[in-house]
Amino acid sequence: METEQINLQEHRRVAEKALADTQVPLALSEESLLQREKRTGIDQVHDEVERLLSKEILTIRKCQDVMKKMIERMKIQQQLNRAALHLCDQDVQDKHHAQGLDDRAHQLRNSSYGIGLQHGIETIDNTISDQESWLRATKDNIERCQRERECSERVRGKVDSYLRACANELCAAFNAVNVALAAKISETTALKDKLQEHLQKISNEIRDMERNIALLRKSIVDKERYLKVVHSRLNQMNLRRNMELCHDDPMRGLVCEVGEIRHTIVILKDSLQEAECAMCRLIKTRSILQNQIAVKENSLQVDSRCLVGRRRSMAMDPDIGPLFNLDPCNQQRC
Repeated sequence: METEQINLQEHRRVAEKALADTQVPLALSEESLLQREKRTGIDQVHDEVERLLSKEILTIRKCQDVMKKMIERMKIQQQLNRAALHLCDQDVQDKHHAQGLDDRAHQLRNSSYGIGLQHGIETIDNTISDQESWLRATKDNIERCQRERECSERVRGKVDSYLRACANELCAAFNAVNVALAAKISETTALKDKLQEHLQKISNEIRDMERNIALLRKSIVDKERYLKVVHSRLNQMNLRRNMELCHDDPMRGLVCEVGEIRHTIVILKDSLQEAECAMCRLIKTRSILQNQIAVKENSLQVDSRCLVGRRRSMAMDPDIGPLFNLDPCNQQRC
């Protein structure tokens, strides 16, 4: 019984340590949820990672509740074991004391020192049991010890089973979050790369559009300057006097040329306006892309540095080691 009490105490120690060991994963999971609140923009969604993190927290708390119940059950069983052991110890001490008295009585002789008459002692009966009740009490004590020892062994077996189950559940939840995180990081990285590729194309289009706008503005300036030249020629021709002020072919050509230049300038200005509008749209698109890339980079920073880095520092992998040190309980790795 004493050995069983020692074994039960060791199981209780392991269970209490296992309960304490779950505080770090729980704090990490709760901190991970808080860190993911730092995501911005379109990435503020209730995704698979967040769902699994919430599930992991519930799993840890459920396992903690199971461990607390196991520890409380072991405390009760230890009290029952101590009570049964105390009765057995008391019975052994009483029997050892009685055996000593019986041995002394058996060794008394006529020549023994200290013998004497005890008048009326044969009429005194202070016994509290007979042969049958004496045997039954001893048998009950032995049976109680055996019963409590068997119950204690069953409790230890349940503790072993529960700790294995908790370790497996925690490992499964932990690894599921890691897999979801890796997938989310890969997906976010791919989206960020596509956005950056699209941003590069938009930037190239903006540069081409800037050159096109510069060429259009230069063309308009050149046409307006040439229009001034044509106007000056017409003005000079209008200074002719008398019959020389003739609407001849050169004047008609200059007049037609003014109309053509004005039409060309109108077309160029319309093209410039369309190009400037397209430029505004491209700049707006570039700003949107830059904002989306910043959102993705922030999400990657949260998931990669804040979560993956911290979770890697906490080994919960069967290939690395057990979640709980269950060697005294002959436990398997999680």
